[in-house]
Amino acid sequence: YFPRCDIFTATRASHPSWAWTSLLEGRNVIMRGVKWQVGDGTKIRIWNNNWLPTVSSTRLRPTRIEPGPLLTMVSSIINVELASWNLEAIAHIISSSDLKHISSIPLCSLDKDDGLVWPWNKDGGYSVKSGYWWPMDHNMLDITSSSHTLHQIDPMVWKLIWKLKMVPKINNFLWRAVSNWIPTKLNFCLLYTSPS
Repeated sequence: YFPRCDIFTATRASHPSWAWTSLLEGRNVIMRGVKWQVGDGTKIRIWNNNWLPTVSSTRLRPTRIEPGPLLTMVSSIINVELASWNLEAIAHIISSSDLKHISSIPLCSLDKDDGLVWPWNKDGGYSVKSGYWWPMDHNMLDITSSSHTLHQIDPMVWKLIWKLKMVPKINNFLWRAVSNWIPTKLNFCLLYTSPS
């Protein structure tokens, strides 16, 4: 599926299928919740990726605009020889709390690549259950208004569906029906006539 890229860099074609569009939108939601774990810092973008160990804000934001280009990769603020942070280059343009958060990140894995972790599970691994509940808990259901994405449903309805003691495929069907994910003629017509 990805001969020249991966799922994280894949783009939407001119006439994508309903399934591919849904996958890309799901990926975008997941990427808003995933965090980078610092290894050697060569894959993490300082200002664009979620890597700060905080709950409220996981992206680093400059407090002021400086002339000239900003450092781009986390590896540029790591002193590899001392296995410590070298924050002098950005200390004057970030908040003291962000400075403190960065300093608290241990640099014991500089010989390893940076890795993505899903912080909403204790083991850091992604699960469909947490991938479903994370957007619900963070009010992210309004990220798109497309007809093939989740719409606002009372959380009690979801709990009722998943707690029903029946064959899992029936629970799945009910979930798809309530969230308007059944590939009906109407849904396909709405998808291909929507402005997006």
